[in-house]
Amino acid sequence: MRLTYQPSQNGQKPFARGIVLGREQQRVELFIKASSEETYTLLAFSGGQGQPVKQSRQGPYSSVEQGQAAAQAIVNELARLGFEQLPVMDLPRWELIAQHNARALQNNRAADQSRYDFHPADVLTDPHPPNNRPRPDSG
Repeated sequence: MRLTYQPSQNGQKPFARGIVLGREQQRVELFIKASSEETYTLLAFSGGQGQPVKQSRQGPYSSVEQGQAAAQAIVNELARLGFEQLPVMDLPRWELIAQHNARALQNNRAADQSRYDFHPADVLTDPHPPNNRPRPDSG
């Protein structure tokens, strides 16, 4: 997985509101939240229309840019699996849950153990898109 650092544009932080991706009825939301005064955590949620079914976190990262690079690598991997970034009008639904989790990390730094690996199964309820599912041998 390649990490690409992208500077903020016009003083605005990329990913400020989160990233929303979708495939069929499945949705993935990524957020970068401060986990302390000096570190950031990447939070990922997935599910359908209601509450998230799965959640995962990565970090801590020593800068927002590191978290953004990790988020972009995840977006690229999910795009390879058939996910598309949803329009800006489709606002994150689980931002409050992400903020709650970030606050819990701030309050309990011991729970903020370093974790940087990503596997689509960490956040997806069905990691295989319909056209990429393993097929049984036809004999």
